[in-house]
Amino acid sequence: MIVANTKLLKTERVKRGLSKTDLAKKLGVNHSVIVRVEQAKGTSPRTAKAICDFFNLPFEELFTIVEQSSGR
Repeated sequence: MIVANTKLLKTERVKRGLSKTDLAKKLGVNHSVIVRVEQAKGTSPRTAKAICDFFNLPFEELFTIVEQSSGR
């Protein structure tokens, strides 16, 4: 699972004067996607890359890959 560094992500978004809805529109995703990312609920590789590209920050600064337990 790809999880955001929520503090940095929110800081970068706010520094640019963007709401979650504004960012979602700029990335071409639903508002709920940004809400989930900022709540560290995970995101897709495509969305993570789009966010990194938009903020011009490396993946390693904005995101972490976390192993999911299979629950088996």
